[in-house]
Amino acid sequence: MGLRDWGSATYIPILALNGAEMQALEELPSQDKDALLPFIPLKNWGVSATIEKSLARITKAYGDRPFIADVCPAGLDEDPLRPVFQQLADLRDPTDGYANWASFIEEYDNLIPALQLREPTQIPSQIERLTALDRGLAVHVTKQMIGSAENLAQVVSSETDGGADVCFILDLGRQDENLLLNEAITVQLIKRIREHLPNAALAISASSFPASFVGLKDQAIFERQHFDGVKRASDAPCLIYSDRGSARAEKQLGGGGSPSPRIDYAGSSKWDFFRSDPVSRSERPAAYVAQAKKAVKASCWDADLHVWGCQMIEKTSKKASDSIKSQQSAAAARINIHLHRQLWHGNPEALYDTDEDWSD
Repeated sequence: MGLRDWGSATYIPILALNGAEMQALEELPSQDKDALLPFIPLKNWGVSATIEKSLARITKAYGDRPFIADVCPAGLDEDPLRPVFQQLADLRDPTDGYANWASFIEEYDNLIPALQLREPTQIPSQIERLTALDRGLAVHVTKQMIGSAENLAQVVSSETDGGADVCFILDLGRQDENLLLNEAITVQLIKRIREHLPNAALAISASSFPASFVGLKDQAIFERQHFDGVKRASDAPCLIYSDRGSARAEKQLGGGGSPSPRIDYAGSSKWDFFRSDPVSRSERPAAYVAQAKKAVKASCWDADLHVWGCQMIEKTSKKASDSIKSQQSAAAARINIHLHRQLWHGNPEALYDTDEDWSD
């Protein structure tokens, strides 16, 4: 058996290795960290020189708990003179069944490996290497690869006894309300994959977090509605919810610059957005305060939910010194609330049982 029993995982958030998402993860209650299972593609941590610094930041946020590790695709901004980018290139090297990747995973006891799929001919030998580590195995099928998901399932099945200790993650990528029209398609895809991987866990992931907030006051979390509908229709065993942490470098449409100050409040099934008009740099802190005041007075606000992100919004509404003053801190607050709510979706007793100290 691997580092985590897939049957005990109810939420696999795909998290980016950036400041907002790592702070959101770090500030979760300890029981949340024990229960969720993050999927984190490895990349450089800021200006740090080595991949070890990236792992150190994850450890600071999440301790030594098991998480699923992947490797980010090469970016156009990678500097070949920085050692971290050479390390990442080495991890992407498919030679000898991705031997570098397997050796790297073996070096860190809490890493559950994601199968590297860039070189299909190396997949069987890579599976042999990774399953020998007895950590479990994640297969992350991106939106661009969905068409070949069934063929990939066949390959994985032949190498893992029908998917034993495997989690097959179907990532539908960026979506909108049309995602709800595709439940039947997803159900049929799951059925075909399950025929090849009867022993595997299956996760469904997507992101419908808006790209623009102009005139938008709220939006349903379409990926949660899609998952719930698929789960009801498919009755598939060991079906796990997944989504994005939802932190992005959100820029105003049509140009650069910082977006208008905005407080986002995450519900269990929808987002509520409290967005300022465009303001100058000096006016931004006050704009966050004004939007936080609107949030805590809104009908959607739950005064009984005391996770860190909620406390940050309330502190901001009261002009506390340690409150939201930037896009990054606002994003960290919303992601923290979102992770907590989605982890305990449908479980109100656990939702309100936090270990956060609370003072008004």
